[in-house]
Amino acid sequence: MVELMPGSGVFVFVQDIEECKKAKTVICGTPQHGWRMAKLFMNKFWSREEFVGSSLANTPGKRALDQRTTSAIKGFCVQPTTATYGQIRQAMASKLTSATVKDRLKRTETTM
Repeated sequence: MVELMPGSGVFVFVQDIEECKKAKTVICGTPQHGWRMAKLFMNKFWSREEFVGSSLANTPGKRALDQRTTSAIKGFCVQPTTATYGQIRQAMASKLTSATVKDRLKRTETTM
């Protein structure tokens, strides 16, 4: 295991880093590559069930994901790309929103 960002205290397997860097659907170095890497890294640390009802910050009524881990992901994904921290954060937040909406739709379908 290696530290995702130096001094972050967040460790990940080398093969997970390589897998996330390969983000096959986008061109390396672009903002989209950073977004895709961030979303893939989120899958390495949390499950879809943990995404539902979560946020990146302390939002009332929602569970905040670990700030140290989210900061390490953002820092790692900004370095090799032209994406900004804000763009990476927005991509991560959209993943959480997507999981919450999909869960809500799934629960609605089962009650019909």
